[in-house]
Amino acid sequence: MDKTQDFYIPNFFSSIPVGDDLVFGLGVYSPYGLGTEWDEDGITKYTAIKSELKTIFITPAVAWKPHPKISIGAGVSYIYAETEMIRKFPFSVITNGLSSDADVELTGEEQNWGWTAGILAKPTDNLSLGFSYRSETILKFKGDMDVDNISQVAQGIGQPQGVSLASSYQTDVEFEMPLPQRFSFGINYKILPNLRVEVDYERVLWSAFGCLEVDLEDENMFFSDLKIKKDWRDTNVFKLGTELQLSESWAFRAGSFYYETAIPDKTLDPMIPENDRYGFTLGVGYQIGDFSVDVGYTDLLSKPRTVENDELDPVFGSLSKTRYETHVHQAALQLSYVF
Repeated sequence: MDKTQDFYIPNFFSSIPVGDDLVFGLGVYSPYGLGTEWDEDGITKYTAIKSELKTIFITPAVAWKPHPKISIGAGVSYIYAETEMIRKFPFSVITNGLSSDADVELTGEEQNWGWTAGILAKPTDNLSLGFSYRSETILKFKGDMDVDNISQVAQGIGQPQGVSLASSYQTDVEFEMPLPQRFSFGINYKILPNLRVEVDYERVLWSAFGCLEVDLEDENMFFSDLKIKKDWRDTNVFKLGTELQLSESWAFRAGSFYYETAIPDKTLDPMIPENDRYGFTLGVGYQIGDFSVDVGYTDLLSKPRTVENDELDPVFGSLSKTRYETHVHQAALQLSYVF
């Protein structure tokens, strides 16, 4: 069973108008991230105990209004990412229970760039049409793999072959992970003077993640380069939202969404146990003068998913049937002020 986890994701946005047709902006946010943690003695221990990816995007942007009904924007993103993966190495299996398992920790950091662009059209006062694009960025992580708690029995396994292991082992590593291209389309329509409805569609090109290759600088008979097939597929995202303006100060919001999973059954593992997800959102906003407060809640559920593959047994590759299911509660607080 996985452990309950809490994540805090801050963000910051600001914009400065320059004249009537030009606006400069800055955003600091985290559009990608994941975290799973499992019992260190559970059935997932040889594949994943802890998996974490954190990203921070710093995006200066500019928006230009060449026509009263059209706005165009673009931005460049500086991306910082760090990742951590923890698992056990199965010395107990290799030695038929004569040795304990070793602890493996893989960490990496990366800094890179990406870009985004979009266009917003308002054919009428009641209708808005939007399109946005985010570029693909390949994160080329550099870091370390540390193996600790190698028992004396495990240390002696390689001696007949001339391989000497100490109680710990460390090597530099390199590996790549893509952040995919994303295409988004949206329609916002004012049905009533105080009621708006928005429909969004997004296409995410996760097929860029075909394989995870981990290159080790110092290899030995137990620890060598890894090549893990992923074969992720492109996905669709559907969103529906409404906003009801109750008064000049109060607004009520509600919505729903559906995310397709990118991971096929054959490569689904505990590192990212993702299923098709759906959810519901509720929010309320209050504005007084130039200051506003928005509070939101998201209930995100996944479809129960049972797969049969060999991802839980990296030693012998035996098939096992595994059921995955997740439930996430997300609360959001946003403070805004217009100078």
